[in-house]
Amino acid sequence: MEKKFRFAVFILGVFIALAFYGAIPLSAYFALFLIDATTKDIELSALESASVQATISADPTFDSYYEFGGEASYKINKLTHCDQYDEDFNCINEAPDLCAYIALEPTEGELTEFGNFGEINRPVDESDTWDVKISAPCFDGECPADYNPALSGAPLPQEMKDKTFKCDLEVVSNDGPVLVKNFFGRAAYAEVLNNRLALSAVIHGAEEGFSNVAFIPGYLGSRLYLGDNQLWDPNFPYLPDLEKLKLDKDGNSITEDIYTRDIVDETFQDPQDWPGTNTYKTFIQAMDIMVDDNTINEWKALPYDWRFNFPEILHSGKKIGGTDFEPELSYLESTSTPYIIQKLRHLAETSKNGKVTIVTHSNGGLMAKYLLQRLENEGDPLLRKIDKLIMVAPPQVGTPKGLSALLHGVYPANEATRELSENMPAAYNFLPSMKYFDTVESPVLEFTDDIANVDEISELAGDTIANYAGMKDFSTGHTGEWSEPVPGDTDTPNVLDSYLITSAENMHTTIDSWTPPVSLKVFQVVGWGLDTIRGIRYDDCDIPFCADTLNHLDREPIYTIDGDETVVSPSAAFMANAETFYLNLRDNNFLINRNRRHGSIMEVDEVQELISNIFQNKDDLPENISAEMPNPDIAGERLRLRVHSPVEVHIYDEFGNHTGIIPNPDPLSNLRLFEENVPNSYYTEFGETKYIGSGANGTTTLKLVGELLGLFTLEIEKVDGDQTATTTVFEDIPIALGSIAQVGMNDADVTTALIIDADGDGLPDVSISPGAGVTVEELLALLKGIIKTLDLPDKREKSLIKKIEKIEKILAKEPKNERAQKMKTKAAFSALEEKIKQFEKKKLLTKDEARELLEIVEKIRLTI
Repeated sequence: MEKKFRFAVFILGVFIALAFYGAIPLSAYFALFLIDATTKDIELSALESASVQATISADPTFDSYYEFGGEASYKINKLTHCDQYDEDFNCINEAPDLCAYIALEPTEGELTEFGNFGEINRPVDESDTWDVKISAPCFDGECPADYNPALSGAPLPQEMKDKTFKCDLEVVSNDGPVLVKNFFGRAAYAEVLNNRLALSAVIHGAEEGFSNVAFIPGYLGSRLYLGDNQLWDPNFPYLPDLEKLKLDKDGNSITEDIYTRDIVDETFQDPQDWPGTNTYKTFIQAMDIMVDDNTINEWKALPYDWRFNFPEILHSGKKIGGTDFEPELSYLESTSTPYIIQKLRHLAETSKNGKVTIVTHSNGGLMAKYLLQRLENEGDPLLRKIDKLIMVAPPQVGTPKGLSALLHGVYPANEATRELSENMPAAYNFLPSMKYFDTVESPVLEFTDDIANVDEISELAGDTIANYAGMKDFSTGHTGEWSEPVPGDTDTPNVLDSYLITSAENMHTTIDSWTPPVSLKVFQVVGWGLDTIRGIRYDDCDIPFCADTLNHLDREPIYTIDGDETVVSPSAAFMANAETFYLNLRDNNFLINRNRRHGSIMEVDEVQELISNIFQNKDDLPENISAEMPNPDIAGERLRLRVHSPVEVHIYDEFGNHTGIIPNPDPLSNLRLFEENVPNSYYTEFGETKYIGSGANGTTTLKLVGELLGLFTLEIEKVDGDQTATTTVFEDIPIALGSIAQVGMNDADVTTALIIDADGDGLPDVSISPGAGVTVEELLALLKGIIKTLDLPDKREKSLIKKIEKIEKILAKEPKNERAQKMKTKAAFSALEEKIKQFEKKKLLTKDEARELLEIVEKIRLTI
């Protein structure tokens, strides 16, 4: 009787409600909206996340409701799921609650969708799609140190492992009061109404054992082949190989059938004298050892064709030959089974814990972030199988050296490298992005006051560019002030491809704002302590008789120690929500007497040890690696040297290590090869100027070898931190082919005179003290030595030397009559100049030799 009475009251309440609300049916408030799916079942491990999408639309059954303006607002309720009710509609079997671990996010970004509220506005807005993100918490006793229950939910008791958690999402009208909250209880509607989505997730504990490893190499880090010909790293002579790697204006390879199969272990393995440089050689060995000792089940390097952009790479990688262990992969066309994606799935499936860790170097870090964002956008379950991302030296927001390479090429093959990169999407990824300028204050381009003499950029005189818009304008021809230069003119800044710049912008918009899911931990390893280009300083041409035109621009690299020689540290450490480690390359290189830098950073033992520790969840930090950036004030002193032509520049440390030009083993090539074996050293040429630098520990010897007849200027900077402490200048020193100049330094201080053997006979001709300047007597002595290098007939050589000796005698005498001595001196110089001109007419001297000799004579005259 009591049960019948309750049921009668229930029915009466329904009729009262219907009468009160008039023509609007009760079910309209429950089913005015539809969800495209009624159930979603997933599985998660602790700290994993997954996303499903729910599309909400208007229920056509209630079209009349939308006749009043076509708008209807709604809200999404999260309801605890009940598996069983008693006869009085009380829940007697409540499922473990998943609602606390669910976040809602509209995918279209409309202003009418926010929080858990939305609006349908027919016929313009027929449906809304929401991203439903489920993030599993950790279990008691297994949470990482940085776990935040306020953000990720309270840890679960151990006994809840492998349980099924549930939550119902209900879409109801927000236009008026819901008649009765959950009027018919929780029972039937989760099953029969189309305005509810029943979510369930089985949450497992973390798997035992360590993840397998996928390694994504950097730009230029994968070998490229054409048949049996290895195009990259190139064979000698390597310019023809670079030519085959070019892309056309549409971004297509001009050479078909190029493929990859492996990563670069050691570069330039030529049978002759060119030294090999490790890139990934010992890293490969270290990873193999981790498999051999059963730390991990498997690791795999993922080579790719680094010429293309990330979407192309991640949709291609088609096996065209080779073996299962080392397949030959083409990235020239799309495939339904892209290699990198398939290999990541395989590594996750075969690992000890069902997960895979991604390790990257340089550009590989950018591609990994792009890949992870794509997996998240697509709701790909592979994302949940990636537990760690370890990025080593990633140029996350670009780096100024990338700008320099695109504008002027890379020494020693400036023309070839600029031509290769100008149509290559990957090269544009290294341009400083918009976020770079939010992160780094220093300008990427600077202009001296003398730039006022260069018409195309005269208004930039004395100015700097420290913003993205200015950099983009300059690198695309400064609003049409100049067009793309001919290939051989690498002094004129190149005009970059606007489409590829925009493509790089879009890529950076994606990855620069990427936020990793809670299940994925990100680590960034930052190289620090090496001179790294942070910008370019432009000047007009200071060489005598040089025109102040764009194709004679003088450019100078601006260095900072805050980097790894290629990537500035703020870019490598860009992600605020990543665990960051700094590698002090300066101290490391001194310790091991090697010159590790960006390209070989994976070969640093401590980097390999750190990666292994991260794999195994160890907190130990190897030597020279810290969680804080080293203090620039204790970075130590360094040498930065600049030499204006025409000389070869070499430095040697006390252990015999050498940095500088070396012979090219190819007699038909005019390519200038160099090595950089002194720890923390570098060598490059910008236009007519040579730049060489090194650390300042111990004794360093600088040696200059004359390449042509002319004058050279040597500037030696002692740098502390990023500040110049002292500068020593030897200015306008005469030199000839085969002349040798040498100066010694100790801990960055110039400790010896500049000793010059002008004629290369092994005997010093002049010793110039630091800071003293060059005397007339020293200049005349050098000129006599230079005359001996010109292959003149003995009689002609002696006649010229006698003219010089006459000047020496006049200047050596105490003047009794100053006016008379000046007249004699002038006549002696005129006689010397006339003799040089006579030799030119008689073809005893070339036009260039005569011009340089006359310039030296004029320099001596002005010194008196």
